[in-house]
Amino acid sequence: MMTATFIVHDLNQAEAALDAADQIGVPVILRSALGAAQTIGPGVFMAITEKARLAHPKTDAVAVLDCGDEAGAALAALRQGCQDLAINLAPEARSKLEELAEKSGARIRGPIVGPVLDLSQTNDPVSASLKFLTPESPNE
Repeated sequence: MMTATFIVHDLNQAEAALDAADQIGVPVILRSALGAAQTIGPGVFMAITEKARLAHPKTDAVAVLDCGDEAGAALAALRQGCQDLAINLAPEARSKLEELAEKSGARIRGPIVGPVLDLSQTNDPVSASLKFLTPESPNE
């Protein structure tokens, strides 16, 4: 089974995703919105995801900051301590960024693979997260 990805925009959404993951016992990826490195910034995203993860220490969760196609935003995020970044760059530029990330123990990730739920699309992120992570019964 692939790890489910939640697009989170705030602390409430991050906590909802981890609440559901904790209840079901599955790992998840908390991913920022596209280009969030330039909008909310690395510091805010790391604070949101760290606070949510501290409240769920048994839940396996990775936080991925999306840098869009801005190498400068990715470099700034690495300097601020982001460990997992997503970026859309040409192969040569991506390779150079991956080398820099590796030196700091960080990872550059590609596009989302597997199931994804953008929690900005629901008024009830807790219920939506649980439903998203719960496999449907074959009788339904």
